[in-house]
Amino acid sequence: MRGRSWSIVAKLVLAGIAVEVVMLTLLLFFNIRTMDRQLAGQLDTRLAEVRQLLDASLAAPLAQRDFATLQDVLDALRRDKGIEYLVLVDHAGREMARSAWPAPTGERYDTEVAITIAGRVYGTLRLGVSTAFFVEARRSLVTTGALIAAIEVLLSTVILSGIGYWLTRRLRAVAGTAEALAAGDLTARVEGATGGDEIDRLGRGFNVMADRLGDRLRDLREAGEALREREDDMRSVLDNLPSMIGYWDKDLRNRFGNHAYATWFGIDPARMAGKHIREIIGEERYRLNMPYIEGALRGEPQLFERAIPAPDGRVRHSLAHYIPDVVDGLVRGFFVLVSDITAVKEAERAVMESNARYDELARCIAVGVYVFRVRADGAMGFDYVSPRFCEMLDVEAEAVLADMDVATAAIHPDDREGLAKASRDAVAKREPIRWEGRGVVRGETRWFRIESSPTALPDGDLRFNAVIIDITDRKGLEEALLRSNADLKQFAYVASHDLQTPLRTVVSYLQLLERRHGATLDQDGREFIGFAVGGAKHMTRLIHDLLEYSRVDSKAKEMEPVGMELVFADAIEGLASTIDECGAEIIVPPSLPTVMGDEIQLVQLIQNLIGNALKYRHPDQPPLIRVKVGESGRFHVFTIQDNGIGIEPAYFERIFQIFQRLHTAAAYEGTGIGLAVCKRVVERHGGSIWVESKPGEGSTFGFTLPVWRR
Repeated sequence: MRGRSWSIVAKLVLAGIAVEVVMLTLLLFFNIRTMDRQLAGQLDTRLAEVRQLLDASLAAPLAQRDFATLQDVLDALRRDKGIEYLVLVDHAGREMARSAWPAPTGERYDTEVAITIAGRVYGTLRLGVSTAFFVEARRSLVTTGALIAAIEVLLSTVILSGIGYWLTRRLRAVAGTAEALAAGDLTARVEGATGGDEIDRLGRGFNVMADRLGDRLRDLREAGEALREREDDMRSVLDNLPSMIGYWDKDLRNRFGNHAYATWFGIDPARMAGKHIREIIGEERYRLNMPYIEGALRGEPQLFERAIPAPDGRVRHSLAHYIPDVVDGLVRGFFVLVSDITAVKEAERAVMESNARYDELARCIAVGVYVFRVRADGAMGFDYVSPRFCEMLDVEAEAVLADMDVATAAIHPDDREGLAKASRDAVAKREPIRWEGRGVVRGETRWFRIESSPTALPDGDLRFNAVIIDITDRKGLEEALLRSNADLKQFAYVASHDLQTPLRTVVSYLQLLERRHGATLDQDGREFIGFAVGGAKHMTRLIHDLLEYSRVDSKAKEMEPVGMELVFADAIEGLASTIDECGAEIIVPPSLPTVMGDEIQLVQLIQNLIGNALKYRHPDQPPLIRVKVGESGRFHVFTIQDNGIGIEPAYFERIFQIFQRLHTAAAYEGTGIGLAVCKRVVERHGGSIWVESKPGEGSTFGFTLPVWRR
């Protein structure tokens, strides 16, 4: 038990009383000593007086041995001087006279006085002097001193209590404030601490300390609440995680396990803490896991897979991590993280089955299939290659997946840089790869075509799904076709050039025959000559148009930037007379794009399209031709709209074929080769051409040209 706690006031009062008692005791002691000395002095004085009286009164009777006188003197002395008894003996010790007998007890002072006469001792007087008055005086002094001391102690107690209470009022305020703070009242402060003494400074210092303590306590309280909330949140998070999370100490006793851990093993989460791991996972799994447990207790992280029967009877696949808890080099236990990877295992099995089916399918098609990944950090490599891919390049799938250079080595050295550049551009622009080049497979040169489509992945990677096609046979056919086309173009050019000379001769002679002998010919003869001349002229136009058609490729110029504003201006200027003749209005946008092309062929394209709009104009209204331009993806889209006679939908494809006419030469002159030339020019520039029309409402011819990026 704790001892009784005394207040400061009580301690001050007790200390004051103790001091008072000590001082009064000392004072009384010194007073008594002083009184004793005074009484002793008075007694000595009385004895001296008695001695003088004895010397005067007893000398003669003693010398004369007058016993009666001696007796009278003794009785007189006893009565007058406060002496209780007197006994006179001679020098031999014989009693000579006596006045009263000494009482057995009493308050007296016993002494002896030698009786001398002329310096000679005649006897001794034994007497007892009463000290009752001395004792009574001393007792009165002690009683009075004790009473004064009691009164003084009482007054001191009252005064010191008042003074102490007044002096300690501010200390009590500090103590009360401290008790209030201890009870949780953070607003408690010492009031009125405005003076300059130590207690006021103490009060002010206490208030500052209380302010800081209050701030600190509030911070700690808020931190504690935040920590509790965080612990609750963490517990909630851990309990809602599908993975099993737990902690086992070095004695293999559970210290924590989330809901999934307890549920997996069919244990009440509230009763899991403190149980041995053998009780949780069972004897068999404990035996199987013991090597990993021992490794974790040695401070070595463990990672392993295990098939575990779940409470529902199903076998679940798990991936377990044992993570040692090491502090200052000592293993205190280990954390356990067990993830249910059943879905992953099933997905892996499904992927393997799918890959097997995919490989089987890929093996059945004539192209190689591969997946190429460019990672966000710049690394790249193959994710998948089909058996046909490996067969085409004569490589092993494992080697290609491990090192992409194995596949690159199968590309012809002269074409590797072209493939690399196409790949870099595709990655930078995130565009498909279109590449044709040679490869060297088993010592034989083969031609390949690669086509791929990029897909941006959420992790920042870029995946290309691609096919590689062996186009060696097609390349042989293309080369043969190119040679054949070249020969055909040369033949067409030579044939048309060589045919024009005899045709001009035929026309010249027929016209000469008509001039010289026309008068002698009858009507039929002149008509025959007219038919022959018309046929020859028509043949000349056909040959001329055939030459123009062949020159689209044979006389083509290098592509260069061409402003379409200039192209339309030149084309319209070339048709100026026809435009004026029919009163046509042509509306061209003020701003047209620049394209990569052959300026002469583009002017020919526009002249043919606008010329057709003028030729096939509506008979009842002047031609109105509107030119429009737009952009669709990588192409500029041009349209030329007229208000002419229109075209039946059945002829939309036919009109772009060579020598195809929808009208007779009598109705509309021409050879039927103009739109075929337009189609060939557009296709040479990498575009396409089409027509939209309704009979009687006009036609709209459209074509595309690739956008030129400066």
